[in-house]
Amino acid sequence: MSDISALISTDDTLCHTHAVHGVVPARVAVPQTSADVSALVHLAGQHGWRVVTWGGGTHQLIGAPPIGVDLVIVTTALNRVLQHEPNDLTISVEAGITMGVLRTYLATHGQMLPVDPALADQTTIGGMIATATDGPRRAIYGILRDMMIGIGVVEVNGQPSRAGGMVVKNVSGFDMMKLYHGSFGTLAVIVSANFKLIQVSDTHLSRQRPHFVPNWDAMVAHVNAAQPDMLLNTGDIALNGENVPDDLAFAAEQHGRLTVPVHAIPGNHDIGDNPSPNSHGAGISDPRREIYRSHFGAEQWTMAAGDWYFIALNAQLLGSGLPAEAAQWTFLEQAFSSAGERPVALFLHKPLFRDTPDETHEAAGRYVLRGPRAQLLSLMRQAKVRLVACG
Repeated sequence: MSDISALISTDDTLCHTHAVHGVVPARVAVPQTSADVSALVHLAGQHGWRVVTWGGGTHQLIGAPPIGVDLVIVTTALNRVLQHEPNDLTISVEAGITMGVLRTYLATHGQMLPVDPALADQTTIGGMIATATDGPRRAIYGILRDMMIGIGVVEVNGQPSRAGGMVVKNVSGFDMMKLYHGSFGTLAVIVSANFKLIQVSDTHLSRQRPHFVPNWDAMVAHVNAAQPDMLLNTGDIALNGENVPDDLAFAAEQHGRLTVPVHAIPGNHDIGDNPSPNSHGAGISDPRREIYRSHFGAEQWTMAAGDWYFIALNAQLLGSGLPAEAAQWTFLEQAFSSAGERPVALFLHKPLFRDTPDETHEAAGRYVLRGPRAQLLSLMRQAKVRLVACG
């Protein structure tokens, strides 16, 4: 934290430059860090100063003139990118960064934040949040409030506070993050952005029998407009991929229409089912698995997603007796061990069970078989599994 007294200026020219509705402040401060902001607000509270926050100064004429201004806090030095994960499409920035600078930065990664305020080279992210500013693109992409999934603020007593986070569902009780949006005067520093995920399953795509393509078309339009960080298809991607390879080829072409990163795991309609007394359709085989991999890549994979650790597996291999089943168990042992203390999300096509984890019946082959289920549950207990998502 800087020397607070050194940050405060009573220079007449500087104060007149930051007049609010013609009201000249008694002093102006330009904090260098969020800790400086906390110290300045705390000092202002001790002295009873009336405080105005100033970003790019593009919206200071909104509202009625203040009775007086004792301190203007200028946030333009808070202009850093705190964290950017290009592969995850997440970014955390400080409030003083301008939309123009952020736009240029993101363009080098082929990404964007789809808001377009006037005077982008002056308008700061914090100012946009405080004044609920968007731009014409809101008609397509929605408003800034819907894109903002994490925020840090300094409260009136100088106490730093955060809302939102890096998990898919990060709000319980009052959604304070949305409250700060459009609050006109809240000191806001964006400190994090969380990972958004859209999961789909049983898309049943086929060129020869396009019964479900209209549903897919609607979903593509929604996903491309919402721009989640990733789309995950948890199986039965094709209608009859286990018997008609072109169904998988068509499904891969259709996933190429999406403008977000795509990951997938296979279902029984893609590679065949594992053998069981109640299984239906073709059986899983190595040639069918190879066709799937040629279009969608690995059958099992892991991914660090913000604070989370994702583990995806091929449920059709469980109980199959194929040599690849043993290899998958080795993969899963390593994956759960690598998760460490991170919360784990597990993705597979088949549900683990119908009613209870210890059920003894095999329900129509649509659930993980008893033997592999017990082995998988044992591995899950060694990690902090917080989510299981299936087809």
